[in-house]
Amino acid sequence: SYFYGAFIGIKHSHTRSHFALALLIGLAFSLREALEPIIEKFKPNVGAVKLIGGGSRSPLLQEIMAITLKSTIAVPEHHAASIGAGILAAVGTRMFASYREAIDKVIKIKRQVIPKIEEYERYDEMYRVYKYFKHKFFKHN
Repeated sequence: SYFYGAFIGIKHSHTRSHFALALLIGLAFSLREALEPIIEKFKPNVGAVKLIGGGSRSPLLQEIMAITLKSTIAVPEHHAASIGAGILAAVGTRMFASYREAIDKVIKIKRQVIPKIEEYERYDEMYRVYKYFKHKFFKHN
């Protein structure tokens, strides 16, 4: 596995806040890039993307993810990844008839973030720049 990163276009006027924002946007772009082939191949009907884990507690990251993925972000009350394992076990042992039923009964949404569509074009342009530089400078052998 390769770990790499870069900040492009750094100026003297940039502050820690700019770098922190760039990291959050980079995280969202990385997720979008990972999801694109899955969405293209399986064309799932996604109503909302559920955001879990420590980063999901950040309202700023929630907003960035919503814009970048052009999708509503649903933040569950409890964000332990082990809940997903529990759902798999519950369906496997027939506690629930389907994954949809289990998810609907187990996952309670605390907050939903609707994407600011007027921001999408700007983020989409940044995403294209991100992909250009990533593929230009960080090629895998």
